[in-house]
Formats: sequence, C-alpha cells, structure tokens
Amino acid sequence: MRRLFACCLFVVAAAVQAQPFPEGPAAHHRTVGGWEVESAAEDDGVVVRMSRTRGDYALEYSLAYWRGNYSVPRASHASRGGTLCGGAPERVDYGVQLPAAQVRGELAEALAACGASEREAAAILRGFAPAYRLLSRWAAEAEAATAAEAAAIADYGRDPPATQAGEPH
Repeated sequence: MRRLFACCLFVVAAAVQAQPFPEGPAAHHRTVGGWEVESAAEDDGVVVRMSRTRGDYALEYSLAYWRGNYSVPRASHASRGGTLCGGAPERVDYGVQLPAAQVRGELAEALAACGASEREAAAILRGFAPAYRLLSRWAAEAEAATAAEAAAIADYGRDPPATQAGEPH
C-alpha cells in the first residue's frame, strides 16, 4: 500500500512538473502616493488596477489581460457615496499604454460627473503620476505573461520540430 501511494505521488508530481504553461506574474500590491496599486491573477489572466478613496469619493483605473481576448478591457471610473457616477469601460489594443495625462484627465472628468470641484479633484488625484508609472510597469509584465501563456496553450500537444536527417533528436 505504501509503495502504491508513493508511486501515485511520484506520478502526480511528475505531471505537475511537466505542465507546459509558463508561470504567471507574481501578485503585487503597493501603496504609492496614497493610491493602492495591485496586480492579481484571475482564472484567465491578470487584472492590474489602481484605486484611491478620499472622503465620499472613490476612483479606480483597471486593465484586464485575459487570455484569448483580442484587446485589453480597461475602465476608469469614479463613485461618490458608493454610487457610480462617472467613467466608462472600453478596450485598447495590446501593446498600447495610454499616456498618464489622458488617464488622469478621464478620472478628473469622472470626478466632475460626481460633483467634485476642481480643487477637490486635484486633491483626490494627488500622487497619480508615480502610481500610474508602477501600474504601467505591472501592466507590461501582465501582458507579457498572458501572451506567453496563450502561446504555450497554442503550442500544447504539437509535435516537436522535425530534425534534418543525421541530426540527433
């Protein structure tokens, strides 16, 4: 019985070791300039987000790198008192990193839609630039990891490349 258990354990360990898919990026979480920046794996990819809450206002910007998608879903939105009042989801092409000024402007518009004054919006958006730089770095990692995983899935089960006659296998 012990031998059978040991044999089964060995087979399971070998199967896990032989998994053809690359390891995804590590999960990250850091507070930068008052913003929470995180990168977390999901079933089909990685979501990278930055968020900030100040008083009744909450802001969030996120990118979702999901295997099999033709583009990257992204969202920038604001809420006040728990009610979504500004911003909208959309998609961007892979490889596109929007300029920080554009994303900051979208968040400022979302805050205005929530009734924030320009002064309130400026205070809430303080620290945006360093947080966005970090988000952009983690987004690039997430995009590369998702592309590698998609390629590994596409290659799974394919025969190895043929060798020329006389070459060792």
